Amino acid sequence: MIITMLAVGSSHVARVIASSTTPISYGGDRFLVALNLLFMMAGAYLGAAMLLSEAGDIWRWRRFDRWNHPVTAQRLTMIFASLAAFIRCGAEAATILGWDPRDAATGAVILNLKHYLDPVSIGCLFAWMTLRIVSKRAVNAQLRVEPLPMKMWATLPQLIRPLIVVVIVAAMSFGAIYLRGR
Repeated sequence: MIITMLAVGSSHVARVIASSTTPISYGGDRFLVALNLLFMMAGAYLGAAMLLSEAGDIWRWRRFDRWNHPVTAQRLTMIFASLAAFIRCGAEAATILGWDPRDAATGAVILNLKHYLDPVSIGCLFAWMTLRIVSKRAVNAQLRVEPLPMKMWATLPQLIRPLIVVVIVAAMSFGAIYLRGR
């Protein structure tokens, strides 16, 4: 039913998809398409990873953290930001991957579905901003109570796994775009 609703009125979109191997807004520049796919797929993956990590922390610490605690506010802020990134980047990556002249109808459905997901991601973005605005003073004041300098350089190895993901996604993105239609 939903797929049928999304497909209604998408015949024009399907004709546009059928006319080009890359979305027309990229002007046929495969490198730009691959670069966008790389960042959108990496953004979706990293957004999902952060979302699951923060949700896991909320669950793990549910007996200790109160709903109005600065840690909870910070975690919820990150959940909304991560969810916004996941939805927005994932929808755009699906649009780029679904742009296939051989199956234009599916591409049109994905593009229409993306338009329904965009307001949801913007809603998460607004929730993130709202939560940050209402918790900023309290969180910042709490962070200043006992200055705890962070050793940022000591934690850099934590970025190795996300970096590996970005490298793998880069290979997949460029492969998907440059090998499309061969």
